[in-house]
Amino acid sequence: MENTRPKTLLLVEDETIIAMAEARILEKHGYQVVITSSGEQAIEMVAANPAIDLILMDIDLGRGIDGTQAAQKILQQRDLPIIFLTAHTEQAMVEKVRKITRYGYVLKDSGNFVLLSSIEMAFELFEAHQQIKQSEARIRMKLNAILAPDGDLETLELEDIVDMQAIQALMNDFYALTRIGVAILDIHGKVLVATGWQDICTQFHRVHPETRKHCLESDTELSEGVAPGTFKIYRCKNNMWDMVTPIMVGGKHLGNLFLGQFLFEHEVPDEALFRSQAQRYGFDEEEYLFALRRVPRWSRETINTVMTFYTGFANLVSALSHANLKLARMLAERESLLALLRESEANLSALIENTDHCIWSVDLHYCLIIGNSWFRKGMQTVLGYEPAKGEYLLPKAIPQSTREEWQEYYDRVLHGEAFSVETATRFSGEPCQFEYRLHPIRNSTGMISGVTVSGHDITERKRAEKQIQQLLTEKELLLREVHHRIKNNMSMLISLLDLHTVTLHNQDAKTELHDASNRMRSMVEIYDKLYRSHDYTTINLKHYLTDLLYEITRTYPQMHKVIVEHDIVDLMIDQKYAFPIGIIINELITNALKYAFPERRSGTISICVHQMSDQSVKLVVADNGVGIPADIDLTRTQSFGLHLISLLVEQYDGQIQLDHENGTQFTITFPEILSARKHQT
Repeated sequence: MENTRPKTLLLVEDETIIAMAEARILEKHGYQVVITSSGEQAIEMVAANPAIDLILMDIDLGRGIDGTQAAQKILQQRDLPIIFLTAHTEQAMVEKVRKITRYGYVLKDSGNFVLLSSIEMAFELFEAHQQIKQSEARIRMKLNAILAPDGDLETLELEDIVDMQAIQALMNDFYALTRIGVAILDIHGKVLVATGWQDICTQFHRVHPETRKHCLESDTELSEGVAPGTFKIYRCKNNMWDMVTPIMVGGKHLGNLFLGQFLFEHEVPDEALFRSQAQRYGFDEEEYLFALRRVPRWSRETINTVMTFYTGFANLVSALSHANLKLARMLAERESLLALLRESEANLSALIENTDHCIWSVDLHYCLIIGNSWFRKGMQTVLGYEPAKGEYLLPKAIPQSTREEWQEYYDRVLHGEAFSVETATRFSGEPCQFEYRLHPIRNSTGMISGVTVSGHDITERKRAEKQIQQLLTEKELLLREVHHRIKNNMSMLISLLDLHTVTLHNQDAKTELHDASNRMRSMVEIYDKLYRSHDYTTINLKHYLTDLLYEITRTYPQMHKVIVEHDIVDLMIDQKYAFPIGIIINELITNALKYAFPERRSGTISICVHQMSDQSVKLVVADNGVGIPADIDLTRTQSFGLHLISLLVEQYDGQIQLDHENGTQFTITFPEILSARKHQT
């Protein structure tokens, strides 16, 4: 029963949303889809799942091996059609993929029709390749059956291989010239060729049942055991001399060549023996003896010369007949392969005719090889007619600037370059923008033999891109204005807090307002950096913290004996982490300035920010002051600042460690706060 299960596709795509969308489209068209996001997992899945029929392989797979490496390892363990999905159009990438597999190379923006058609084409090509492999195996088996010493010729007969009619005509002429006859029989004793047979054989020995049995025994049994390329002389049971040489085909004994019914020169036949044979089998004695006397007599030299010739002739007949059979079978297989090729070409033609791209190719002389309907319509618009196959595609009817432009494109590709270009055209009748992808065509020897071009209208896309750019520019201006206004408003609030602090007499109230003002300064620094930056999503941590430390220490002029040192690595972090880091640094530095050095002692505060090997970021704030109480619990402290630090570290999945030796040291680690651009590959 024919297997009708749906085809199973392995989709290797590291972008989850893209993978889900493509899987839904494929499942809608009757395929079963298995998804994985890495090349390593794809290799394991192919090894474990024999039901996978085809692989859709993204080339860029993020971390780990890429799609081309995964494909090479998969093909080492299984023969599967692999279609590469990529946005790459570089010649180096195309050549790299061509060396791995030729089932498909689909650009990601080609559309669902091209993807689905490429899958169908890959299955058809794979099936054709499998049929070709099977056909090649059959050809090898047949040729091996004819030529190889261990070939299986059990189903082949000598008359299936040798043109016996041609041999018979040739031997007739040879007998007329030499009067030396010959017979070719298969291993079952069937006479295939016969010339110059003697009357004693045809009228007597092969007529009587018992003597005919002797003849058959001579043809099949007594002639056995003769080595290829040699001959044997023996006396048959009818008391006549026979000689035999085997006909070997592919090491298989399929027949014999005989020279028989003769007597040696100077040999005197025993007529009494033959007279008794006549009486035993009921032959007419006089006629039988008369036939005996007409049997030819040859010298041993003549016999050896003739049989040497016949031995070589037998070998030649076998070799020539086998060559003809080989040629006939190869031609039959060739026709079968040509039929598959024609079918494949028809499918390819259907594919390029039904795409919404303009596709054509030219040879080394810029003459048309093939063009689809979009191309023909476009040329009808440009030239006023549809160019025929082999027609020159840079005629003077095309404006000179356009001719020179396209000749340059063709020449670049003919020198081995593959590239994309955007240019204005009138293919659709109206001025529009087209994107063209040009690739070299290579023949079986790898030499460039032409150029293939695929183009599509991008006019609407260009308009959309222009509109998007305008919107982005407006958004950028709006964001800059928002950041500027927020910064100014927060600066105004800081100024109001500072003015209000001057009017207060309660020292605790002054301290709280001062701390609040410093916290707001940490935020103002962020908005100032965002306002001055071209990227509103990231902050340079070193620049931000350096400016923030300056603003904090500036508000404590009385602490001039305290030295603030910093060692901050140059990192870009996501702006959403800048706020909590700024607040944490502000709280720790402010606390150190207020409480670590009572009575205006001298001392040192150090701030270190480093990136760790696991991409986490470590902040260390230490001072050599009097330290804080050893029994303090950061999660239950009454200090608003320390409690705020604990909450912020917990909110962003960080870890905090407090060390009381030689002053106070806070070590805070945040995982994965670097800018996403740091992880792009």
